[in-house]
Amino acid sequence: MKLKKTLIINADDFGFNQEISDGIVECFPRGCLTSTTLMAPMPAAEYAVELAKGLPDLSVGVHLSLCTGRPVAPPSQIPSITASDGSFLTAPEMMRRAQRGKLLAKDIEIEFSAQVERLIDLGLSPSHLDSHHNIGVYPQPFFALLRVAKKYNIRRMRTYRGWFRVPSDERLGRLQLAKANAKRAPKHLFYEAMHLYCRLNGFKMPNEKFGFHRVLGDGLAEIDLNGFERLVKALPSGCSELVAHPSLPFSDPAMDRPEYTARRVQEYTLYSDPRTLDLCRDSGVELVSYREV
Repeated sequence: MKLKKTLIINADDFGFNQEISDGIVECFPRGCLTSTTLMAPMPAAEYAVELAKGLPDLSVGVHLSLCTGRPVAPPSQIPSITASDGSFLTAPEMMRRAQRGKLLAKDIEIEFSAQVERLIDLGLSPSHLDSHHNIGVYPQPFFALLRVAKKYNIRRMRTYRGWFRVPSDERLGRLQLAKANAKRAPKHLFYEAMHLYCRLNGFKMPNEKFGFHRVLGDGLAEIDLNGFERLVKALPSGCSELVAHPSLPFSDPAMDRPEYTARRVQEYTLYSDPRTLDLCRDSGVELVSYREV
């Protein structure tokens, strides 16, 4: 029996600022967005939660961060992941420490727990977890995330399997990914092992994840209806996630590179377009949220 095709379209960075938060909630009722993940350390987190309360059908999870925003836990309790001024370490420094195993798992667990609890204290029940800048692929953050997920009984999360770049004119498959990333084969085998480990420990995840960004080959995928149509027509059977970053226009070079902000606006234009719903239906793809995984 052939599995049906289902697709989660999840917007990261909810609560990053007001423009991103507004863009996300506009995409949900107007277009194809089904879920989002909130950044508890960011200044607009409370604003975003209030928006979400007006959309009870929107699936809201936690976008766990270790390098953007201010820590939710007291910095004195998490010294291995904070700088002398109490802020998070910069993203490059956090990644270097993660790669070298220099982060303390207990510090990460304290901060991840505080981020989940902030969402709960603001009145929402998290539906799923993922991590900002994919920090959860490193060993200490990975196991801390799983412990926090079990602690708060959050059983759904983003897959750790390697990314696909979209769109593609060919059928998308894991063999295609492996061939295009031959030099990265050990890393992708590691990701496969993480995916299997999560499944064996009772976590529910999509089978694949996709994104409109540079992962395979050269250049960026076109973020438009044509690219979206090519993606949904090529989706494999089973459940997939399309990782989204929509936003209304804003200008804050200190927080986001201008070229990346422009891509966010392109994604907003795409995911708020009701024609995406027709493209999914015509391609035999059912849109679902993380609550339905």
